[in-house]
Amino acid sequence: MKEPSESHERNMDDSTAYATVKIPARLASLIDEYLRTDDAAIRGHRSRSSVVVDALIEFMESHGYLQRRRYTHINTYDDFALIRDHQLNTTACIRFSLPDKAYCELCETWNICDHVRYALEQEKIRKPLASAGFRIS
Repeated sequence: MKEPSESHERNMDDSTAYATVKIPARLASLIDEYLRTDDAAIRGHRSRSSVVVDALIEFMESHGYLQRRRYTHINTYDDFALIRDHQLNTTACIRFSLPDKAYCELCETWNICDHVRYALEQEKIRKPLASAGFRIS
């Protein structure tokens, strides 16, 4: 088995370099069907690419080619974000209230748990919060 490559805290789909991979048309149709579901929206999947990238990352992690991530940003909404905790095998809902409070529903704590810390490190979460007036320290 190969040595796992460096931990990939950032999402792999943030890369600007892409390669084209062909998949069977039937599989593409199934992905399109999935993308029309609420489940896809909740998980932050908006394109075939995002579904395939997530599936490949999961596959590469399970086979030891990538180190497992502890957390994954699932999606951001107006006043909360969903963070997947792979170690606990659950999803944490982080609720934000102005001017600078973040509450983790999983840990039942304000501003101090690792889920909140991870959430506030993610640019995809920080940017909309800052635009809404949330102070990030």
